Formats: sequence, C-alpha cells, structure tokens
Amino acid sequence: MYSDITSNKRKTWVLVTLFSFFTILIVGISGMSAGMEPVPALILGASFSIVYSTVAFFVADKTVYSLKAQVRLPKMKHRKSTVSLKI
Repeated sequence: MYSDITSNKRKTWVLVTLFSFFTILIVGISGMSAGMEPVPALILGASFSIVYSTVAFFVADKTVYSLKAQVRLPKMKHRKSTVSLKI
C-alpha cells in the first residue's frame, strides 16, 4: 500500500514537472512570436506555469470528488462505507 502511495507521488511530480516545462515553452514561444524578448517571455511562462500548477494541485481533489458523485452509507459489517455512483 505504501509503495503505491510513493509511486503515485513520484508520478504526480513527474507530470507536474512536464506540464510546467511545456507551459513555460508554449507561453515563451507565444510571447516571442508576439514581439517580446526571450527572457521576459520565458519569465512570463514560468510565472503562469507556477500559478496554474499550484492552483490545479490544490483544486484537483475537489474536482475528482465532484465528478465521482460519492455517497456515504452507514457502516455495515460486510460493505464498504463509500459507494461511487457512475453517472
């Protein structure tokens, strides 16, 4: 169980890092094509990436829970306490 948690954390960091890199690259290229100098364009991309990744990291769990539509049931002896309804 703990190895799964560690693996998921590692995968999450890899995905966040890749997303950040590509966001910086895309915003930087867009800024340079709009006439900005390379350094300010990359700084703008890095700023956008940091803000967006941070917000997405803290809001993602609420988004998943709202999409899964979980319902709590009273505890029973042979049933799970949470049931996911497929919509």
